Amino acid sequence: FSLRTDGTTRFSHAVETVEILLKDFWICWKAEILAALAHDYLEDMNSKHDERMGTLKSVFTTDPEIGKDSLKIISALTKKELIIYITDEERNTPWFVEDNFVEQNEGQNKEILKRRRDSEYYGSMMEFDFATLAIKCADRLHALRHFNENPIGKVARKLEETKKYFIPAILGLIQKYETWDIIPYNLQYIAKLKLKLKRILYLMLSQMEKVSAV
Repeated sequence: FSLRTDGTTRFSHAVETVEILLKDFWICWKAEILAALAHDYLEDMNSKHDERMGTLKSVFTTDPEIGKDSLKIISALTKKELIIYITDEERNTPWFVEDNFVEQNEGQNKEILKRRRDSEYYGSMMEFDFATLAIKCADRLHALRHFNENPIGKVARKLEETKKYFIPAILGLIQKYETWDIIPYNLQYIAKLKLKLKRILYLMLSQMEKVSAV
């Protein structure tokens, strides 16, 4: 299996993300578990996006309803391709060639496009539903637990992202559920979601403190 930048294999990362959902976040719903196992698939595979999505759909056909929910979560978790973030101004330069623009300028173009994409992607976390946010937090918690296997600069960036985007997203969803107490939802179910979110918040903050202390 190919390796991630923290030295873990992509397979072990997926499995450990599921373990965090089960053991730490107390989440055991089938659609969420399947989505967590495949949450990086659309980004990691080298084939075209449509081919990768087709493969996932074929895997999830055994239970269409659960598969539909899983695919929705995976799609929300997947970052878009970098070429989408090339501006019209950049496209109109005389030397622009889309096929190799990302890798030009000694990798600086790629870093600029990644910053644009990440800003949009992490900013959208405030709109994540419970399942999508929980898996993203499990993914990030796994990364923070392997912080000593990453460069210092990357660890600092992960901490800043977590503070800026993850924590507000968790708090925002808790606050959203608080308002649902006054309208006819399944209040017992909402109470369970709030409890899980508060646990996720505690675990994320605790791990951030551990990483910051090193």
